[in-house]
Order: sequence, then C-alpha cells, then structure tokens
Amino acid sequence: MLLTVSPRQGLADDPKAADKPNDGAEAILQSHLDALKVSVAGAANDATLQVAPQALLKYNDPARRYLAACVWRIGKLGRPKGLVVLELWPHGADARRGELHHELSSFHPGGLALTGAAGVAWRPRKSVLEFKPLDDAPLPARTAERRLLQMKQLARGFAIKESFQEDVSMLRLLPRPIDRYEDRKAGIDDGAMFAFTYGTNPELVLLLECQGKEWQFALARLGGAELNVKRGDKTLQVFPELVATAPNDAYTAQTITVLLPQPK
Repeated sequence: MLLTVSPRQGLADDPKAADKPNDGAEAILQSHLDALKVSVAGAANDATLQVAPQALLKYNDPARRYLAACVWRIGKLGRPKGLVVLELWPHGADARRGELHHELSSFHPGGLALTGAAGVAWRPRKSVLEFKPLDDAPLPARTAERRLLQMKQLARGFAIKESFQEDVSMLRLLPRPIDRYEDRKAGIDDGAMFAFTYGTNPELVLLLECQGKEWQFALARLGGAELNVKRGDKTLQVFPELVATAPNDAYTAQTITVLLPQPK
C-alpha cells in the first residue's frame, strides 16, 4: 500500500508561533505519541528503545493553520534509532475533525518496528543515514564545550535548497542543535543533530559526529520536497521529490483522521 506524502506544509509567518500553546491539540499529539510502541529485532526491548517523551522541537504554522507539531527521537540513549514527527492539521470544512500526519525516519540499519493508533504501522528495512567523512574539518576539540562550537561552525557550512513545484527557497539553519548525544561503546565520542527549516518547519536534519580524530556527517529528510545539499561549491546529496511512500520505507508518511476537542 502506498501512502501519500505531504512535501511541504508551509511557512510560519509568526516566529513566536512555536511558543504559543494549544493545549487541546498538544494533548492529541501526546495521546498518539503514548500509543506508539517500538521494538528492535534481536534487542532487549526495554524502555530505552521507546520514543523519548521530551520533544526535540516544537513548531507551528499559523498561515496554514497548524494546530500543533513536534519532533521526537526514538531511543533515549546514544544516537537516535529514528525520528517521529507528528503534525495536526484542520480537516477542511469539518471543524470536528483533524488530520494527524506522521513522518517516520529510521536511523537503524534493520529490525526496527513501530505501531500506533488507528492502524499506524512501520517496519523500515534500512536506515536513511549514510555517514561520510567531513573533508577539511579540524581535529575534534578535547572538551565538549569546544566541540559544540566546532559542530555549530561545521553546520553553518551546509546550504540546503528546497524545490517544490515552482517554489524554490533556501532552508534556515536553527542556531542550536536539537539533540546532543554520545555512545562510547559505538565509537561516538560526541554527536549533535541540527535542523534546517522552512520558516519554523523542519525539512532536513544534519547529524555531525566525531569518532576519534575524525568528523563524519549524515543527512535525513523530514518532508517530501526536493532537497539539494551543498557544502561550499560541492554538492553532497540530492533528495528527489517524493510522491508517495510505503510502510517499509526508511522514511514514510502516514495520515489518520482524529476528532478535535470542541469548545464548550
């Protein structure tokens, strides 16, 4: 079964929109987040593998009437096993209903499975991540504080152009990483995840990691629009525009209909 992708859900005209609470909408997101169950084949499926309860990023889009939207990480320790994005939109002319959009991105090489309410199911066959060495990067600093400064500087060297239909724009790098992690057993001395956004809406994340004396990077889309990633004059990766996804793809989008809280 193919599932349609929403390539872009618009520009947030109000930069403070992500800080404006919508308790009823956020409660819907939270209830569906709580319903998500994650397992990894061959692993002891304890609480550390589940979706971490603290959102990495909250955002909104008043121009397109977003009601609530958040990004969470799968797995509570080390590099995330993946990302979960939930976005709640109005349902056209029916004010009683909303569309709850799931975007799911696997960072795990295989065996990951996720189920949720209303038939949401995902069994990605691979990871979206393809780590590559970061050429010309300085040696990782000795302290975590200085490595963070290095990672911010390295992230600023990436430029992402997004194209959807006739609309072409450069994505904006959020100034602080949305996640920071390490996993010494896996050889990851330090790592951070940066978001590139259209308005406040994240369209791509950049993972930067140092392993010993080297830096490496990987990229993951969070939408269906075409993305062209460059560092300096060099094109690093091109993500083609998506029309549809399947529930075993490393990146998938699924939408369900939900009832919205009604004013009393």
